[in-house]
Amino acid sequence: MSLKFLFNKEISSSNLQPNSQEKHIMCHTFNGNNWDRVATSTDVAEIVQRYSGTLPDGLVAKIFQAMTSCGFIKPIALAFVCELVAGKINNLGVKNFGFFIPFSGMSLDGGLIRYQTPVIVECHNAWASFSMGQRSKEALVDLLRDCNVELMELHDCGCISTDPMLSQTRIFGETYRSVNFFRSFAESAGYPVITVDSFDELQTDMSLDALEAYSRIEQLMQTLSDKPNFQIPASVFEAQEVVRGLFSVTTLV
Repeated sequence: MSLKFLFNKEISSSNLQPNSQEKHIMCHTFNGNNWDRVATSTDVAEIVQRYSGTLPDGLVAKIFQAMTSCGFIKPIALAFVCELVAGKINNLGVKNFGFFIPFSGMSLDGGLIRYQTPVIVECHNAWASFSMGQRSKEALVDLLRDCNVELMELHDCGCISTDPMLSQTRIFGETYRSVNFFRSFAESAGYPVITVDSFDELQTDMSLDALEAYSRIEQLMQTLSDKPNFQIPASVFEAQEVVRGLFSVTTLV
């Protein structure tokens, strides 16, 4: 069966349409959501309270410190990591692999359409922005490894939390490779990403545990006390001066 046939078959057999706007972006304008903003100390306190009894005392604050060691993050990025870690601690996920939270649900009916709900789009964008800050991501990975949690990314796209020792085994490696091959082809070939309200009646690789994690994240974001505040911290102006000195036209002559 040709790829062209698969692509046309999937679109013509569905009353859903691909996203009309590009959703996989990091550089974007405020979208109107309460949580589309810089995470605050109030957010951290409320997220700490949400995961009290689920995550070890003090871990959420340490996660936030690692994630912001070289930059700012959105509160939804912190909640996403907390769900990943909680999933590993509670032994959720696939045996000999781990707790996989993808940023889209890949169809498993022979096609390669990807599905997202709005909260998945938000998590995807927030994680992609954070993940570009290599030093902060390395700090997070090191912190979690000390807590016996291995955090890894998968191609196109998602994250998995697993046991550090398991991640070095052949059976894990084979599964990781298969998931990467499956997902990276869909992205590289440009198969459609479709926004849906729910995953009901869809056969995808989005597990029930992952869907429940996204549901908890969305509920938590909707209850945060702080609102968007576009006042720029002094530290940003200080950083701007450093950048100005490095990249101004006069210094490059």
